[in-house]
Amino acid sequence: MTTGDDPGDLPADALTLGVEEEFQLLDARTGDVVSRAAEVLAALPAGTPPERVQGELTLSQVEIATPVCRSLDEVRAHLEHWRQVTATAAAQAGCVLAASGTPPAGDWRVQRSARSPRYLPLHDGMRHLVDEQLIAGCHVHIGLDSPDLRVVVLDGLRAWMPALVALTANSPLWLGVDTGFASWRTVHWWRWPVSGPPPAFGTVDAYRQRVAALTAMGAAPDESKIYWDVRLSARYPTVEVRATDVCRTVDEALMVAGLVRGLARVALREHASRERLPAPPPEMLRAATFLAARDGVSGRLVDPAFGRSVPAAEAVAAVIARCRRELADTGDLALVEVVSSEVLRSGTASVRQRAAWARGGVREVLGVVAAADARLL
Repeated sequence: MTTGDDPGDLPADALTLGVEEEFQLLDARTGDVVSRAAEVLAALPAGTPPERVQGELTLSQVEIATPVCRSLDEVRAHLEHWRQVTATAAAQAGCVLAASGTPPAGDWRVQRSARSPRYLPLHDGMRHLVDEQLIAGCHVHIGLDSPDLRVVVLDGLRAWMPALVALTANSPLWLGVDTGFASWRTVHWWRWPVSGPPPAFGTVDAYRQRVAALTAMGAAPDESKIYWDVRLSARYPTVEVRATDVCRTVDEALMVAGLVRGLARVALREHASRERLPAPPPEMLRAATFLAARDGVSGRLVDPAFGRSVPAAEAVAAVIARCRRELADTGDLALVEVVSSEVLRSGTASVRQRAAWARGGVREVLGVVAAADARLL
């Protein structure tokens, strides 16, 4: 899609997809978080592309990433393959590759972080925050050529992030403590100066001016360290959604990717027809995200179309209804409906983690969060 294209009638595959998943490394015997990323990466098969499996800020995590995809079937194939490959390498290093937004057990004080040139500015500016940055997310990239339309998509997505946070909540435990939250990762992440729900921008110039002002004052060392829940990628021509915990299963990651692309297509269609919903005020969006992180889908969420509190199932239904036409066009509707219905029926991954913790502590949790083995359906 180019800058001059009419966004009102997009081909099904006009917006490309990419997914990145961050994983915890947990000791296979004790369940404690361990800084063994170097050992895991060394155990990968020869010729593994570094852009598919790589290290992270903390040495207790690794990340897998798909190439540019045009369908959820493509995304599934890559996620399933690289989860399995990386889990095998982790096992050789005595670890479980764990799909959990936070480590369930261990001690943050004995973890180590990367000292590569990419991360040194964070150590200098964020200091102790880096030491406790043991959180893992699922990031979805939506690719389109036009920077102006990327901002249209960013503005259109922001209101719907709380529902995605609720559906994917997968971090109730923090280093041996039950936090009482479904997604502790979400609120833990808010300690960073440029994180959480973004403002509405309107134009790409406004976005760039805001980012430039934040980096100039030292709130972030550069544009790539602007960590809003939805942002323009500093490396790729994409809108990057960073709001959700890493998903326990591939099915849930596909649900997120499908909804993000569907909502992006709605934003472009409404931009073309000049029929946009009012942008939620920042304080309301932050409050809605907090409630989603606290309760997952077990409580009430905010319906952004009307700004009112509703049962979680009703809020999820509103998100799907918003992009039903677009999900049908891309062939993603059935998957999104089935997976979201199962999450609403049986509870989020956080519910499974908490139940396992109550049954037998971290050893039981290991069986729930093992990334290569987790199944939803």
